[in-house]
Amino acid sequence: MSNLSHFISQNLILCIIFVLAILIYLGYEIRQAKSGRFQLSIQNAINLTNRDKGIFLDIRDSKLFNESHIVGAINSSAAELKENTKTLNKYKNNPIVVYCATGAQSASVCDLLKKAGFDKLYTLKGGFKQWLQDKLPTDNKASAHNEMNTDKKDLKNRKDKNDRNDKGTAK
Repeated sequence: MSNLSHFISQNLILCIIFVLAILIYLGYEIRQAKSGRFQLSIQNAINLTNRDKGIFLDIRDSKLFNESHIVGAINSSAAELKENTKTLNKYKNNPIVVYCATGAQSASVCDLLKKAGFDKLYTLKGGFKQWLQDKLPTDNKASAHNEMNTDKKDLKNRKDKNDRNDKGTAK
């Protein structure tokens, strides 16, 4: 024990630097753990969506979504979600895995959805870029599960159909 105290007294600056480095590292790890608390690996995200009937929410713009997206994903840009989250209400009790191009914007959208009352929110670690790097299946059908636009079109089509029926019965 006397050797340790002698070493510390002879190398005080090095010991202080060592303790500071450990504290900085621990602070970094704690911050990472808090921010990544709901971050899922691709395999865990697939398992969760399959097991608990979850959905993938693609927050990239519709042009990128139409080029390629995760099979079965729903598209709504971050800007659209900031204006209105009601279109996702039917998924409030399901797990939602939010992804963007790299995973950088997903956390802010999760925070937004959390404030709107959604509970089971996760981000996809690495985003769509990681999905592509892992060579997992994608879909490039423009109409595939683009529910935000589909809901709007359905409402418009129903209204147009009702208008035509009203005109037909008025004659």
